[in-house]
Amino acid sequence: MRRSYGFCPHHAHIALKQQDAFGIGIIYADLLKNALSLISNNQWQNPKTAAQHCPACKIAIKSTERFLDLMLRHFPETDFQQALQIAEPLCWKHFSQLVALSQDPSLRRQIIDWELKKLQILQTTLAEFLRKQDYRFRQEGFSQAEKNAWLRAMEFFVGKLKQP
Repeated sequence: MRRSYGFCPHHAHIALKQQDAFGIGIIYADLLKNALSLISNNQWQNPKTAAQHCPACKIAIKSTERFLDLMLRHFPETDFQQALQIAEPLCWKHFSQLVALSQDPSLRRQIIDWELKKLQILQTTLAEFLRKQDYRFRQEGFSQAEKNAWLRAMEFFVGKLKQP
């Protein structure tokens, strides 16, 4: 699971249909811990996408490249930084691509630090979700962020998923 960064999007959709938030939460808690370690130690790699690209996929790839280029250009701006405060972390694939595209070491460090901060918050929230699965702590209830932390962790690795 670590080598593949979790499920592919197709199998993530299948797993999502099983409605096993606790099981998925355990898998993605481990993957998040591993990702944080890799990012902190500058040891990540772009997830390999083995695919023949259809024409629509080629257009999507070009759109992503334009988006990431725009993000790089605007990342240092104050307005953009303020918008990032409420944003979710980038998914693993787009984070890796963004860092690979950044030529400025200072900007690259800013991007990495921002992603680490967002992932650490997600990791803490997911840990609370998992802790509260224990019968001894169920009466504490879940915050909205805790309720979907397992899903957001999964989406970090596979991209945005549609709810079943």
